[in-house]
Amino acid sequence: MKTPDEEVRDYGLRVKPVQPDHFIAGSGQITARFGAAELNPKKDWTKFAKIKELQNRFGFETMNCSNYATGFAVIAAAQIQGFIDFVQNSSERFTGVMTKTDPSGNDPHDVIEIIRTLCGLIEEEKLPWTKEDTWNEYYAPNPMDETLVALGQSLLKRYVIGHEWVIKPGSKLTPKQKETAILNMLGRAPVCVSVRAWEKDGDVYVKDIGAPDTHWVMLIRYDKKEKKMTVKEDGKLVQKTVVQMFPIVRDQYSPYEKKLAPEYDFGFAKAYFVKKNETGATPMEEDYLTKFLKWAKSKIDAFFKTKKPEDTLPLPPDLTNTIKPLPPMATRTRKLYDLAKSLLSMHLGLDKSIPWGVNCANAATHVLIKAGVKGLPAKGIAGTAALLSWLQSSSEFDEVDNPEPGDIIMSATGTGNGKCRGHVGIVGQHQIMSNNSETGLWDTQWTMDRWNDYYRAYGGILTRYFRLRG
Repeated sequence: MKTPDEEVRDYGLRVKPVQPDHFIAGSGQITARFGAAELNPKKDWTKFAKIKELQNRFGFETMNCSNYATGFAVIAAAQIQGFIDFVQNSSERFTGVMTKTDPSGNDPHDVIEIIRTLCGLIEEEKLPWTKEDTWNEYYAPNPMDETLVALGQSLLKRYVIGHEWVIKPGSKLTPKQKETAILNMLGRAPVCVSVRAWEKDGDVYVKDIGAPDTHWVMLIRYDKKEKKMTVKEDGKLVQKTVVQMFPIVRDQYSPYEKKLAPEYDFGFAKAYFVKKNETGATPMEEDYLTKFLKWAKSKIDAFFKTKKPEDTLPLPPDLTNTIKPLPPMATRTRKLYDLAKSLLSMHLGLDKSIPWGVNCANAATHVLIKAGVKGLPAKGIAGTAALLSWLQSSSEFDEVDNPEPGDIIMSATGTGNGKCRGHVGIVGQHQIMSNNSETGLWDTQWTMDRWNDYYRAYGGILTRYFRLRG
């Protein structure tokens, strides 16, 4: 007979498709706002995840896993920085009501967005779970008490909360690549993961690759174990030491710590960030103020029929609507586009000594060399500034004004205000293909709008485009 831990159940995990405005690890958007400091070099969040709470009590299943695990992770991100006036144990009833959790559960992205922008967190004691054992009793008051909403929003006046996908829903990464992406993130931020709860094999919890997930939990560390194995190499049996990494998660069901099988195939994962709020305004207030100022400026400009000098300076074109359909002919540009697309989710780079975080130029030149572009060094080019210089002098490329799929998009380091490093990629039909600095994979984490917002608006870097001749 199976034990409860060997029966897969739905604990309230729902997920929606990734949208263009979602932040993706490697895009640089979270780094621009929260920095890239390694807060937890040991990549072990165990001591910051001490709270042991059940999401099923009094015989009542709350289907509230997205709020439980998200709250644990956000609090951990604050505790590691010593934010003593941050919430220490949040009320999942409060966020469950505010995020509109229903009997089917909730989407982790929607949950953190509402927490981040609207309701914040409040202490468990302000709205505890005592004996409420029906849906309408637990998810109450609804509408939420205004004093509790104001209390949650007071947290947002003191702190800014952020998040990004480490593994996107629908990702094609292998389990090993997912493990690498999460390990790369754990030094910077706590991570929550989707799991299939629960199937057990011996002392570890397992999941078939690609099986749908049913639960949201916080991943607190990886336990490393060395194992000797006999393998066949060159027709001979040899003993090798293999390092296995066992993910350990904090669950909302006993046992609270669960050991998962190595290279567990997490469906998706999200990282969480917290910093001091320097403005004292909540995101909703800042958004309202921004819209008001834009409205006021438009009225003033219309009244005086003048513009400030800087408003007349030429700006790069709005790229959102300028990408043309794929060229109908099999030109070199089309061949480059097809090749770049075929290499997605692969590690690219001819110089293996270059770290993933600064590998974009070497990955892009790897693609160019495979496409037959002449004049590049055998090991590719290591930096965006050097690659820009090469593109400008190469007889293989022409600089163009409007990008098409297969063109090189370049924002070179050293040509902006110094707030960010540059980046280079190959234009796709809907997104840009480039090196993901978090995972080291050739990926599509950038859209034209995101690229424009980050490199042009934030970094002050002029974006340039180059097209293969012929």
